[in-house]
Amino acid sequence: RIDHSGYADLSQTLLVTDADVLHEARLVRPCTVDVTLLDVLGQPKNGGRVEHKMKGAGMDFERAMEGPRRTDSMGRVFYSDLKAGTHQFRPVEADSGSGMVMVMMGMDEDQAEEPWTEVTVTPGESRSVTIRENPKSVIRGRVFLDGEPLAQCKVTFQADGKRSFFPGGGGPGDLTDGDGSFELIGLSPGAGRLTFSHAEL
Repeated sequence: RIDHSGYADLSQTLLVTDADVLHEARLVRPCTVDVTLLDVLGQPKNGGRVEHKMKGAGMDFERAMEGPRRTDSMGRVFYSDLKAGTHQFRPVEADSGSGMVMVMMGMDEDQAEEPWTEVTVTPGESRSVTIRENPKSVIRGRVFLDGEPLAQCKVTFQADGKRSFFPGGGGPGDLTDGDGSFELIGLSPGAGRLTFSHAEL
């Protein structure tokens, strides 16, 4: 592994032989992408979460474990350690579990919550890109049992076409209050299935 200030780290696999062999390593300057995240009203989003991956590079487990990066007070997040090529960015919800679930289940890219925004960079190049959250939906309701409000009932929503890693369904959820009311926020528009479950039923 070779590292030098101002250049991207370089890792190479070398074959050791009994002959004198000259190995040449060419370092390149890393690329920088400045991402600005706007909310649904078009305002910079403080503390938003931005997910990143390199197009066609396969799964980067190190970045997956790092998770999405948070934006600053100006709605910006900087990626200053990128390789040359095409990179993809998208906003993600505060519920961080979905990313790893999609990886484990092998979910197709067209089933993702948000579309990716692409930007292509050359060695040492700096680019700026603006991404925007899509409008979200809300489901509110009440749950009753034999005509009486049912408290502590778990309500979950699973969008059509999604596969859940967890038995019995997964996705955004809420527990009903004493009057049986629940609220699911931050949903992507579209059809889906509501699941109701209770520890005593």
